[in-house]
Amino acid sequence: MACRQQMGVVISFLKPIVGFINVGFKVEAARASMYAHNMAVSYNKKFALQEMYPDVSIDFSKVLVVQGGLPVAVNAAVSMVAEGLRYNWATGSWMDFPERRHIAMIMAYFPELGRAAYCMNGATRYEGTDVLYLPDDLKNAYMETYLSFMEVGSNEVADSVYLGRWPML
Repeated sequence: MACRQQMGVVISFLKPIVGFINVGFKVEAARASMYAHNMAVSYNKKFALQEMYPDVSIDFSKVLVVQGGLPVAVNAAVSMVAEGLRYNWATGSWMDFPERRHIAMIMAYFPELGRAAYCMNGATRYEGTDVLYLPDDLKNAYMETYLSFMEVGSNEVADSVYLGRWPML
C-alpha cells in the first residue's frame, strides 16, 4: 500500500508538467534506455518524497523537473512582477560561448490546484533574466518555482534548480 501511495503522489505531481519533464529528462533517459516520464517518476519517487505513510507528500525542494549535465543556474532567484514571475540568474565573462546561448526553462507548479505554468524556450543564459507570464487567477496562488537551461541543438539540459515557494514564507 505504501508503494502504491508513493507512486500515486509522484504521478499526480508530474501529470500537469508531462511536457516539461519529457524534454527535461529526454537525453538522460535515452542514455539509460528509459522513457523520460519513467525516469522522472523514478528519480522523484526515490529522492523527493517525504515518506510518512499513510500521509506521503512531496518535498518540493528536492524535486527535479529537469535532469542533465550542463552547468546549473548560479545565484538564481525569483520575484513577483505585474506580468507574473521574474527569474534572475548570474551571468558573466566566465561563461563560454555555447553556455551563453543556453535557453531558460522556467516553471511554476501550483500544488493546491494541480496546475503548472511553464516556458521551455525562454531567454538565453547570458541575458540573465526572463519572465514567466501568469494569468491573473494564478498570480496569488501558492506555487513552487524551478529554473533550468537547455542547449539548443543537442537538447542537453542542466539539472533544475529549486527557487522556492511563492508567496515566500
